[in-house]
Amino acid sequence: MTENPPYNVNVIAKASVKENDSVELSCSSKSNPPANSYQWFSSDGTMLGKKYTYKLERVSQHTEAISCTAINTVGKNSSGPQKINVLYPPYNVNVITKPSVKENDSVELTCSSNSNPPANSYQWFSSDGTMLAKSPTYKLERVSRHTEAISCTAINTEGKNSSAPRKLNILYPPEIKSESSCQSKILTVCVCIVDSNPPSEVKWFSPDSSKAFSSTSIKQNESLTIFTLQGWLGFPETIQCFANNSLGNSSITLEAPQNGIITYIAVASAVVVVLACILVYVVIRRCGNRAALLRVMKNEQNEMKTTQNKSDLENSKEEKGSDGDIYTNCPKGRVYDKWGCDVRPFSSDRALEDEAVYANM
Repeated sequence: MTENPPYNVNVIAKASVKENDSVELSCSSKSNPPANSYQWFSSDGTMLGKKYTYKLERVSQHTEAISCTAINTVGKNSSGPQKINVLYPPYNVNVITKPSVKENDSVELTCSSNSNPPANSYQWFSSDGTMLAKSPTYKLERVSRHTEAISCTAINTEGKNSSAPRKLNILYPPEIKSESSCQSKILTVCVCIVDSNPPSEVKWFSPDSSKAFSSTSIKQNESLTIFTLQGWLGFPETIQCFANNSLGNSSITLEAPQNGIITYIAVASAVVVVLACILVYVVIRRCGNRAALLRVMKNEQNEMKTTQNKSDLENSKEEKGSDGDIYTNCPKGRVYDKWGCDVRPFSSDRALEDEAVYANM
């Protein structure tokens, strides 16, 4: 009989095995003489064993394909990679639908999953747990911005799993909330609350639309945005908030109370008046003090002038008196001993000069 290397090499295993179970593989072949040694390899070429059988522990859906090689004295041959048929319940369950849908349109949802064997039944649930249907697909009629999130459950012979709740991306035009308003203290602040998807662009206008105002925005959630406008003096009594997106627009006219601004003006005016009064009072008081000082100085000058005149008159009378009286205490040639004998008496011209000095003080 002709000798030949192994051929018809195959991996023999159970038709299927449940996830997390173990399974034993055998390497079969035909040859002359029969194969007397074996090798087991993973899909990346790593050698796993050298026996006729090989045991896989805790198989899963991710278990790699395995091949075997049969060897005899003539030669060797290998099997193709053998993928183990692992059974497992649904994984990666998801609700599949359009990326977005307009408000009031209908949309179909599909429940997808990865499982072996494939899922053979499905269930659909609302966000509160109410069952909506038992089919691979579910159709929603006339969706709105208030449509709740929906989830699905996929079921096969090995078990079941559910998707996360799927919130649909509903597109709708702007809606300005009634809570929008203006408040005024010293600063006027207007708030325009807009619900829309996609987000809106907001502009502020004066009553006759002749003047536009810029604003800031604060994102509250995916669809709700708060737009604010701030103004000082000269703010209009009414202001219009205009919101617009690709699906439409909306506007609202808000009243801007002026009480705060008027109060601010009144307080500021009162402060200015008080400061002006204080300033006037200080100026008048300083001027009054200066006038009084001038009067005192003038009176003193007059008194000094009067005293000087009296003194000059008395001196004149003394000159007309006895020479003996005048010169009694002075040596010959010295006069007015009370000023010192070496000092000459004042002349009438000197007296006139003194008067002129006092008169100009």
